[in-house]
Amino acid sequence: ARLGLEAVWAVGSEEEFEAARQAGASIVLVSGIQDEAAFWGKVPKDMTAIAALPSMLEGNVEIAQGQAASAGGCKAVLFIDACAGDAEDILYSAWAAAEVRSKQSKEFRITGMTGHVNGHFGTGTFEKPSGEKVWQRTSQVDSI
Repeated sequence: ARLGLEAVWAVGSEEEFEAARQAGASIVLVSGIQDEAAFWGKVPKDMTAIAALPSMLEGNVEIAQGQAASAGGCKAVLFIDACAGDAEDILYSAWAAAEVRSKQSKEFRITGMTGHVNGHFGTGTFEKPSGEKVWQRTSQVDSI
């Protein structure tokens, strides 16, 4: 930090995390921790922890993983391979960022009252979300 720069330490186990913490790391990029729920509670409040999560997973489980990390104290999420140079880069990135920060129910979503109030039922006022978002990109590279 002498030059005003911080290093980001990539850690893939609790042992690596502890070594980085002991060495004075203030920012860690976390991936591959076995018991993530217990891990996030161990991150000191003055440390910035970034969760490295795979992108475009079946069932959109990366969103639940990101939300769980956030609830545990993680301060940021990096979606691995979210940008691959195709047409879905911006769409996916914007969607994933919004979803991982959303507190809206995945089971019951209120999208607006106008149609319901006017008697136009089935117009999306009260509806169950359609479920999984499916992306055209099918091949991903494991980069972390």
